[in-house]
Amino acid sequence: MTRHLNLKFTVADTDQMLAAARRGQTPTQIARTVRCVTGKPCAPHEVERVLGNAGVSFAEQSA
Repeated sequence: MTRHLNLKFTVADTDQMLAAARRGQTPTQIARTVRCVTGKPCAPHEVERVLGNAGVSFAEQSA
């Protein structure tokens, strides 16, 4: 499995995404929050990629 460096988001951004995922937010909700808080463009597939690299699976979150 190839891991790609994520240069678009900071460690703080990733921590925010992880915390939101733990609260049960969907990738769409997380992306919207990141856009509002950081002003950076963020799509749900980017959230899934970043959190996937961190070992978070949204299938596990919904269970």
